This record gives sequence, structure tokens and C-alpha cells, in this order.
Amino acid sequence: MFRKISTLVVGALMCGVLSTPAHATDATSSNASSPVAIVDSRPDRVSAAQTARAQGSRVEILSEHTASMRTWANPDGTITSQVFSGPNWVVQSDGSWADLDTTLVASGDGTFVPVQTPMHVVVGDVGATSVASTSPTPPVSAVGSDEW
Repeated sequence: MFRKISTLVVGALMCGVLSTPAHATDATSSNASSPVAIVDSRPDRVSAAQTARAQGSRVEILSEHTASMRTWANPDGTITSQVFSGPNWVVQSDGSWADLDTTLVASGDGTFVPVQTPMHVVVGDVGATSVASTSPTPPVSAVGSDEW
């Protein structure tokens, strides 16, 4: 029975009975020329691996991103991680990651603060004897000139 059905289907395909209509072929061929957006990241390992294989380029696995590590799924099914000995990225309030930037900029009150760090750092005249303070908020430590 199975052999008769498979023979019938193969014969129908060869005759064009089950082929794609001409107007559907034209629609797909016109879409093939339009650019397809490349996906840079996906939320988990499974979706990143599937996307990497489908598009032929690596895809970052966002759930495995930390302050000192990034991980990608590669098109060949392997995983690549970039690991640093200290923090290299800072998590933002919206959950996205930004590059760590310790460049000091004037804050307008005579002190200087880094552009992007995991802790709140203030350098300058932050008190009677302090020249710098750090804190996750509120301040928890200070380095003063009397401690040097």
C-alpha cells in the first residue's frame, strides 16, 4: 500500500501536479533579492544556535553574557566564549550591556566621575579630607589625604 502511494506522489511531482503555482514562485524569487537582516544576538543558547546555523554567522547568547564574558553560537554548532580577568561591560538599567569606560569627566561641582563603571566613583574634593569615594549608593568608602 505504502509503495503504491509513494509511486503515485513521485509520479504526480514529475508531472507537475503538486508543483508550486507560477505566481507563488515569482513572489518568492522577488523576495530572495531583498536584503535579509542579520541577527547579532538571541536570548538563549538554543535559539542562538538555530539562528547561527540558518544565517551562517555567529550569534551572541545573551543569557550567558556577564561583566567579564561574552559567548556566541557558531554556524558549525560550536560555542565560542571571550573571557576577561575583570569586568569589561556594565549592565544598564534596561538589562542591556555597555562597554566599561573609566574616562573621567567633570561633573560640574568640582569633582570627576567615570563615564561607565559598575560602581559609583567620585574623584576630587568630596569632603574635608577625601579626594575620592566609591559606592554602590550610598557612599561606603572614601580615600583621604590623611590615609596616604
